[in-house]
Amino acid sequence: MSKQLTCWQCHALLQDQKINFRTICESCFTEQHACLNCRHHCLGKPNDCNIPNTDNINTKDRMNFCDDFSLKQNIPSDSCFKKVKKIFGEELPKKKSFEELFND
Repeated sequence: MSKQLTCWQCHALLQDQKINFRTICESCFTEQHACLNCRHHCLGKPNDCNIPNTDNINTKDRMNFCDDFSLKQNIPSDSCFKKVKKIFGEELPKKKSFEELFND
C-alpha cells in the first residue's frame, strides 16, 4: 500500500500520488513543488538548500522548476506524542479548549 501524500501547508490528503511542477492542494490551493516541501530545504545554508551551488529561489513557498526537488517526508503530528507517551509510559495531558485556558 502506498503512502498518501499530504499538503505541506494544511495537511489535507492530495489526490495526486506524485508531485510535479503543477501539483496544487485542492483544499488550500497551495503549490506543492516548492522549497518548503523539499527535503533539501535548510535555513542558513547558501540559498537555504543542502545542494551546493543550486540556483537561488526567492519565494520558498511558491512553485519552482528546481530539478533537485525531492519530496520531504511528512511525519504525522501525532507520532511525536505517541513516542513521548511510549518513553514516559503515561497519558499525555488533553488539549484545553480556548475557554478553559482562561478559567483556571
